[in-house]
This record gives sequence, C-alpha cells and structure tokens, in this order.
Amino acid sequence: MDWADDVAYAVHDLEDFYRAGLIPLERFTTGDPEVGRFAEYAETKLSDKFRLDQDEIESILLLVTKDSPVERPYVGDPIQRAGLKALSAEMIADCVQEVSLAEEAYDGPLLIIPTFLRHRVEVLKQLTWFYIIDNPAIKIQQQGQRKVVRDLFRAYYRATGSSDRDLAGIFPQSHLHLLDDAPDKERRARVVADLISSMTERQLLMIHRKLTGTELGSITDLM
Repeated sequence: MDWADDVAYAVHDLEDFYRAGLIPLERFTTGDPEVGRFAEYAETKLSDKFRLDQDEIESILLLVTKDSPVERPYVGDPIQRAGLKALSAEMIADCVQEVSLAEEAYDGPLLIIPTFLRHRVEVLKQLTWFYIIDNPAIKIQQQGQRKVVRDLFRAYYRATGSSDRDLAGIFPQSHLHLLDDAPDKERRARVVADLISSMTERQLLMIHRKLTGTELGSITDLM
C-alpha cells in the first residue's frame, strides 16, 4: 500500500500539475538551468536517506523526460494528451512489473523494490514538493486554509455541547443524529472532524465567511 501511494503521488500529481502549468516539465528536456535549481533542492531532501546527489537527480529527471511529450507547456491537444497518458502508463507499469515479493518472510521488506525505481519515484515526488507544497504562494494559502478549518472546528464543537439554542442551531441538521451516539468530548470532536472533512473547499469558505460576519449571504443559500 505504501508503494502504491508513493507511485500514485509521484505519477498522477506530476501529470496533474504539469497539465495545470504548475510544474514546468518542458524545461527538463533541454538542459535548462531549471534542472539544476530543482536538483539542488531535491538533494537536500534525498541525500541522507537515499544517497542521491545533484548529478544523479538530474540524470533521473532527464531520463524520465527524454523523448516524452512534454517538450512544451501543456496545451491539451490530442497528440499531447495521448503522449502524456502513455508516459504515465509506462511509468506506472514499471512500478508494478519491476517489483517482486520476498521469497521468505523475514525482518526485511516483503516487497522488493529495485533501487533505480525507488530513486525515480522519490525524485518525481520532490517535483510536487518543490513547485507546489513548498511554493511560498501556496504556504500563504495553506495558512489561511488552516485558520478556516480551525475556526469552523471550534465553532461547531462549541455548538455540539451548548444549551444556547442560537449557538446550537449552527450545527447542520444533516449531522445532528450522529451526536446521539457521541456523549463524550472525544466522540463529539470526531463528529465535528468528519463533518468538516465532508465539505468542499467552497462550502468551507462560504460557511466561514457567514460565521465570522465577513459575508452574511442570503437565508436561501444552501448550506
């Protein structure tokens, strides 16, 4: 399962963010200085555990993008889409076909993953970290998202144990029945966490704006 997760994040996140124009894969096929900039970053994450240096990281990345359909920014034409899907399918197939099960159960790993394959997946995962997760613009957005979630959790949690009808009334009717089986604080917290997890980002932001008085909206808005 861990290997499947790693492969999915490495390949599908890479494809999605390239399509969105956030990971410039097209710059990794021409000896662009961007290759070195990324490799320098990735080395700080991979040198200790995987013993990968900048040259090895660059080689892995250039090998993956060689003869691939990412020679230009993603525009979504049929040829480019088909080529990108083929590249993803090929990488996933390697990750499935090149691994094997250990012949005996012992203290080591039961799934034997070739070193070159593990290194490739780890390098691809770092692309998402470099361009998305550690992007300063994303950090600002994530900080705001954390505040929204924290504020909603506090408000809903207070509502679950309140005798104040107005405060208790903010808790969604759709989840009230779950509180019947949540008599203690821990279970109420779990109900609130599940409620927030079930919402879309748009719903979270809309409800947060209403609860904080930033934007009151209309009584006819769907909650």
